[in-house]
Amino acid sequence: MRNSLIILISLFILACTWSPKPQQPLEKDNADRSLKSAGLYLAKEPARAVQMYEHSRQRYRRMADVEGELWSLFGIAQAAVRMQDAAALDATKQEMRMIVRNVAPQMDHIPLYLDMLILFNAGEYEQIPALTVDNSQWPDTARLRIAALTLQAEAFMNKSNRDRQKLVQRLLRSQKKQLHRKGATQALTVAKGHYALAYYYVSRREYANALKHIKNAKELDWLYEDFEALGYDYWLQGQILYKQGKITTAKANLIKAITIFESTDNNAMKTKIEAELASLDQGE
Repeated sequence: MRNSLIILISLFILACTWSPKPQQPLEKDNADRSLKSAGLYLAKEPARAVQMYEHSRQRYRRMADVEGELWSLFGIAQAAVRMQDAAALDATKQEMRMIVRNVAPQMDHIPLYLDMLILFNAGEYEQIPALTVDNSQWPDTARLRIAALTLQAEAFMNKSNRDRQKLVQRLLRSQKKQLHRKGATQALTVAKGHYALAYYYVSRREYANALKHIKNAKELDWLYEDFEALGYDYWLQGQILYKQGKITTAKANLIKAITIFESTDNNAMKTKIEAELASLDQGE
């Protein structure tokens, strides 16, 4: 009896001291947090964001984490665009291409997405489809990211691409079982897919389908704290509700979007939506 008690106590102590095998180094967690934190300063303080992205990059380099380093450079390039520093942008893009060529050719989707996103943010939508590539060897999140951006650009030009829409839908389904298991990056990519589909359905005047997808995007952007994207979600939901004749609810969504864009210093969208609200008030 006494020996049994000793064994039980020993097992209890062992259970208390045992810890599961870590999924990744603590330094990787720290680098991921640094990368996410840098993104919070991209809109308001791009120069500070560059410093933080460089810090995350050095953390990734200690582990030879090439993907993390590429996403850090991706952020530095975005900051260069915001600061209108063409030389820094070109140097950063060259560095990304060199890393891909020499170390990780399978990650060529990251510099490609950067080029597409720069064109998209500049309103040069017509150039995006020509750049678009779908490679079955890429991770589904990478394929979804690129397909969704292209689908949205085509919707902006009122060019509905049924094949692209089917691809985005299929890639979203492939992510469904793993949603919330792979963290914010995967979930926010899914949100972008839903947003692009919402825009696609708006361009086709299928407002019920559009509303379904924008609600999905809004839930994920809120849950994973992409508040800039959440502002666009409320804006597009307001547009959809207006098309459905739900003026009061549409205005409420537009006001929420303004509130978010005020906090993120997105004055262009704030001014745009204020003009839309004024137009709605005049129409009542």
